[in-house]
Amino acid sequence: MMAWKIDYYETPSGRIPVQEFIDKLAEKPQAKVHNTLELLVEFGPQLKLPHAKKVSNTPLWELRVLGEKSLRFFYELSAD
Repeated sequence: MMAWKIDYYETPSGRIPVQEFIDKLAEKPQAKVHNTLELLVEFGPQLKLPHAKKVSNTPLWELRVLGEKSLRFFYELSAD
C-alpha cells in the first residue's frame, strides 16, 4: 500500500496555521492528532469512519480525532 503525504496550507508569510494549532494542544490530544494523521498517511482515501468521512457535495473530507474534546480537520485528496 502506498504511503500518502500530508501538505499543510502555508500562508504567504510562511505560517502554517494547522501545525501551530496542533503544537498548542495538550500532550494527550496532540498525540491523538498525530496518531490519526499517521492513519491518514497510511490509508489515504481508504480511511473511513470513525476517523474520516467524505463531506457531501464537496471535494472535502473530514478527519475526526475522537476524544474528550473531539477535533475535526478538513482536507482534500490530491494526486500531486
